Amino acid sequence: MNTWKKTVIIITTTLIVIFLVIITTTRKNFQVINAEYDKNYENLYPNDCYVNFKNRKYLTQEIYVYKWNILMERHNPGGESMITIKYNLLDNHYETDLKGFRILSFKKTGQKKVAYNLKEYQIDYSHNDTIISVINESKIIIFIGQK
Repeated sequence: MNTWKKTVIIITTTLIVIFLVIITTTRKNFQVINAEYDKNYENLYPNDCYVNFKNRKYLTQEIYVYKWNILMERHNPGGESMITIKYNLLDNHYETDLKGFRILSFKKTGQKKVAYNLKEYQIDYSHNDTIISVINESKIIIFIGQK
């Protein structure tokens, strides 16, 4: 076998291995849910627009759905159910306010802290793949992920 063929085989094999490592180490599905509690919101929207936490109904303000670390959907509460906006990275149909959210940036920064898009959150509740951070008395952010 000549050196040209060996080089092509080595490069191809290396690229396949790198691709497999990236696929197996990135998060397949990840959701970020911003929710807010207000007594006036309690029965304004359908039940699927709420998150129950500590005996309170928090209205879901936004749900960001990432697949393979890329923002693919955003959900907002609507009059009859959640409104879904789908994105495609190749078509680049993202709103300007989502520029920092296109690629998922999430990691644990300490025993009781996580960082999401360069902002740090305290872990107030954690179970399996779910982390909840209480931002203030009326707002929470929920991180749900799987590897």
